[in-house]
Amino acid sequence: MSVTPTEVQLTVGDSAQLAVEVRDQNGQVMAGVTVRWASSDAAVATVTSAGLVHGASAGSATVTATAGQASGSAAVTVSPPPPRPTAVSVTPAEVGLTVGDSAQLAAEVRDQNGEVMTGVAVAWASSDAAVATVTSAGLVHGASVGATTITATAGQASGNAEITVSTTGPRDDRTALVALYEATNGPGWREKTNWLTDAPIGQWHGATTDSDGAVISLDLSANGLAGNLPPEIGDLANINQLWLGTNLLSGPIPPELANLANLEELWLDNNQLAGKIPLELGNIANLTTLRLDSNRLAGNIPSELGNLGNLTLLRLDSNQLAGNIPPELGNLANLINLGLENNRLTGAMTVTLLRLDNLERFHFDENAGLCAPGTTAFVAWLASISDATGDYCNRQDRPRSRRCTSRRAAPIGATRTDGSPKGPYWASGMASASTPLAGPCASI
Repeated sequence: MSVTPTEVQLTVGDSAQLAVEVRDQNGQVMAGVTVRWASSDAAVATVTSAGLVHGASAGSATVTATAGQASGSAAVTVSPPPPRPTAVSVTPAEVGLTVGDSAQLAAEVRDQNGEVMTGVAVAWASSDAAVATVTSAGLVHGASVGATTITATAGQASGNAEITVSTTGPRDDRTALVALYEATNGPGWREKTNWLTDAPIGQWHGATTDSDGAVISLDLSANGLAGNLPPEIGDLANINQLWLGTNLLSGPIPPELANLANLEELWLDNNQLAGKIPLELGNIANLTTLRLDSNRLAGNIPSELGNLGNLTLLRLDSNQLAGNIPPELGNLANLINLGLENNRLTGAMTVTLLRLDNLERFHFDENAGLCAPGTTAFVAWLASISDATGDYCNRQDRPRSRRCTSRRAAPIGATRTDGSPKGPYWASGMASASTPLAGPCASI
């Protein structure tokens, strides 16, 4: 007997019909003979009683037809199925746009084995083209206010992205970020991935956005920014954190920062910012961290900073600030860290600072005469601060170290080396380098 075809090529899931011819001892074809079919490996290929072979999994098997003592066979080879799309993922999955703005979507297609497929045709569609349209390449354009779903389809698989279109927000943020890039030598930044591209601004280096696409944080610390901060930075209406420290920023601090009503952290430290601290910064009511240290800021400390009742950290050190500490700083009841050292501040501290019960760090040394009164209340208050450095004002002040580190510190019971006694406020500026102190130091 003979089986035809003698070789069968199948793909998993496909079938093929075999035929059998039975002959007797005289070589004559026999009709109506019962034939039994069997597969050597039913996990690879199965066969019905009528000779229909079905590919079950990749591999090889032999299908045998038997009639009496005679038999015939066919070799069956089963190949894996061709890859087909079974899953589509669209990124970003959520996009916020303003009317007239655009964003690029990307689709990743995977086959039944979970492998990424390349070169697969993807069809894009919008559930509401009146709100947002999408091109054949996945570029979404905001047409009117509303929400829509963008669907990417490959074969029988599909994936979605949710689009929200508003009248304001991300477009204003994009304009502000472009202004920042152009004003601070963006081409010279250390990292500028996606800046000035059509990518959603949440994919621009350092920027984080909310579900509506509005910037909520911007971290460009130590990134080579150089130049003046543009006033447009004040248009980032939803931003919570702005980290621009350790760059080469120069010029004044833009007062437009006061427009950032949601701002909680402002880091402008370790730059070359100059001019006065804008009094408008006192309007940022949600601010918890304000770092302006290590710049070239001059003038007085604005009393308006005392309005920032949520501040826990205020660093103004290493600038050129002058004058007295404004009494209003005593209103900062939540303050934990206060840095005023290395400036040109003068005078005895205001008694209102005694209200700062939560201070853990207070540095006021290296100034032009700033000192702490030697009252019992001030001595006890400074002693309660775990990290305090600075000078007392007069000879009644409690000694805190054995050696003077500043000629403005007031040693207890000390006299000038020429033998003349010092006055009670000699430490406020009456000393000179030619009349050094002797005796234990009242420096904190």
